[in-house]
Amino acid sequence: MTLNVDQTQKLYLLSDEELYEQAVQFMRHFCKEPGHRAIPASQLNGLLNITKTDRYADLKEFIIKQGQRLWPHNKSFIEHFYLRLENQLDILAQLAEKELHLSLQEQAEDFTSSNREEAYLLVAREFIQHLAAENSALEAERKVKEAENKKEKNGKNLQRGFHTTEQRRYNERPK
Repeated sequence: MTLNVDQTQKLYLLSDEELYEQAVQFMRHFCKEPGHRAIPASQLNGLLNITKTDRYADLKEFIIKQGQRLWPHNKSFIEHFYLRLENQLDILAQLAEKELHLSLQEQAEDFTSSNREEAYLLVAREFIQHLAAENSALEAERKVKEAENKKEKNGKNLQRGFHTTEQRRYNERPK
């Protein structure tokens, strides 16, 4: 199945209107849970790379394997991410079928398994791209807050008479 212009437009509208919002909510909800944070860039780059596959089954298999992998304790949140993403893919598959099936029916085409797989892959690809963007934004927010907290902590320490390492070295240098 190659998407025609109407189907492509429908996919982009779905991406802009619904998939973007779902991806934002997915990541924000995930990162708010105890012990969870933004996913490392290396993981998301791997996920984005696998979305370039021609087969939805390959993408699904990758996500399932990452969810089943034995992650070190300090990275167990990554396992949770992939388990949730696997569930989200099932929801997206239903959405793809619902949205793209209508336009295929309008053309009096059969919604074959290969058409279904391509539709699932395209919707999943769009969602994961939005997911990666939101993950990057959340990580940037975290780093800004961390820097602000560090700056604030250093300011409080100076008020109490504590100095940063650089300030101590300056004060302790031979005169």
